[in-house]
Amino acid sequence: MTFRFFSLTFVISWALFVAAATLPSAGNFAFLLAIFTPALVAIWLTGTAGGTAGLQALFARIFEWRVGVQWYIFAVGYMAAIRLAAALVHRVATGAWPQFGHESLYFLAATIVLSMPVQAGAKKSAGAGTHFLD
Repeated sequence: MTFRFFSLTFVISWALFVAAATLPSAGNFAFLLAIFTPALVAIWLTGTAGGTAGLQALFARIFEWRVGVQWYIFAVGYMAAIRLAAALVHRVATGAWPQFGHESLYFLAATIVLSMPVQAGAKKSAGAGTHFLD
C-alpha cells in the first residue's frame, strides 16, 4: 500500500504541476491542487481501505487538542514575529519595506485560521492514517 500511495501522489501531483506550468487559465488552481495531492490521496486511500470508520478515526484526530490554547496563540504569534523580523531586516538592508502583496489583513487572518487544521491534519494523517499502509 505504501508503493500505491507514493506512486499515486507522484503521478497526480506532477501531472498537476505540469498543467499549472503549461495551462495559464488553470495554472493557479492546478498548482494548489498539486500541493494538496498528498493529503487528498491519503484521505482517499484511508477511505477505500478503512471505510467510514477509518475516515472518522482520521478526522477525529485533526481536531483533537493536545495542548492548551496558549500554545496555539504562541504558534500564530511566533510566525507573525518571524515575518515581522524578516521585514525589519529587509528594511534595514534596503531602506524600503518589502512588498507584501495586495491581500487584505482579513484575508490573511482567514488563511492562517483555515490552514492550521489542514496542516495539523496532514501531520497527523502521516502518523495516524498510516494504518492502511500495513
